[in-house]
Amino acid sequence: DMSEYATPWSIGRLTGLSAQDSGTLTGPILDQPFSLILLDEIEKGHPSVFDLLLQVLGEGRLTDTAGRRADFRSSVIIMTSNLGVDSFRAIGTGFSGTSKDDYRDHFEREVRRYVRPELLGRLDRIVPFRTLSREDVCSIAKREIEKVWRRPGVMYGKWSIRVPEDVLHWIAERGYQPQY
Repeated sequence: DMSEYATPWSIGRLTGLSAQDSGTLTGPILDQPFSLILLDEIEKGHPSVFDLLLQVLGEGRLTDTAGRRADFRSSVIIMTSNLGVDSFRAIGTGFSGTSKDDYRDHFEREVRRYVRPELLGRLDRIVPFRTLSREDVCSIAKREIEKVWRRPGVMYGKWSIRVPEDVLHWIAERGYQPQY
């Protein structure tokens, strides 16, 4: 969660604050170079985080405070962001009248506006995600209810669960919040 790295001095936690501390970014890669790294809400990180990412994405390595070199060349780095979400909502809710290309262009433009060109050049792909529809939320609710049915206490118990379609829609409606 990059909001934890919003201050200039918090960046040291990524590479370690002392020779005994391997850092929250470098430590796991030193232990397991074949990793998936998720940097959630990258825009909330301090600009020095971007400087660090330039090195990781450019050279594929990063040296921690103890002088150990973490090799990121076998890692996959995924950065999430909410850039462009508010300005897209201002255009209008829903997607009627908004083509897939308009949607993609909007979010790519917002990322390009925020991210420095040298970092942007090191990204392989920008993948915008559409908001969930009511039908999507209903499908998720159904899947979660099915998970309850597969719990051992329910599967092997002396009762059964039946969820009528209208209850499923009620649950989905309660869980649907377009802003999220």
